[in-house]
Amino acid sequence: THEPNTMSVDHPASVPAGTSNVSVATGVGGALVCLRGAGVYEAAYTDGAGNAYFQITPSGQGTIDVTATQPGFYPYQGTMAVAATVAIGGTVRSESGGPLAGAMVSLSGSSTGQVTTGSDGAYAFTDLASGETYTVTPSYSDIAGQWTFSPPSRTFEDLQGDQWGQDFTGSVPRYTIGGTITSYLGSPREVGRSILRAEPWNSSTATTGLRTSRERPRSTGFPER
Repeated sequence: THEPNTMSVDHPASVPAGTSNVSVATGVGGALVCLRGAGVYEAAYTDGAGNAYFQITPSGQGTIDVTATQPGFYPYQGTMAVAATVAIGGTVRSESGGPLAGAMVSLSGSSTGQVTTGSDGAYAFTDLASGETYTVTPSYSDIAGQWTFSPPSRTFEDLQGDQWGQDFTGSVPRYTIGGTITSYLGSPREVGRSILRAEPWNSSTATTGLRTSRERPRSTGFPER
């Protein structure tokens, strides 16, 4: 007989409460790896490279025991903590205060994702690992162009608790179009100016989606034709 060898086992120190993929490296092919605790019970043999792969969904906070056994090696026993999760959510609204449907809200930072607001303008990102940094950014465009938002984005550093009510207000873009009107005699003198301004669609602008406002031209001193 001889003294067993020691497996060098590597695995995450913690996993999120949601569904995640976990690998356990033992450096030994054919080792039996078991995960048990926090609503998880999984077992798999390592491949030729000594790795075992799992997809797990812990039922809540707690600890998952990790064991690895193989003849000729001392058994390994370790743990993985199930990290607490947090959420970020709110409502995207238009300038009038109503909900804005169809806005895209993006999550960046320690996790990434995108959601589109429904008729209630609401968005939410859940099952995020606590203690991390996240940024939420809205975007929306329509026939008038790309909207701007206040605030443009929200950043949460070392997030330790749920953040609800993180709202955004969008503004439709506005444009000014100008030019010079000359008299029918071809005088280069400026006699008036027309200004167009893009405003939100309504029933009075159903054809173009734009409504115009026009300054009264200054008198030219010439008879109208």
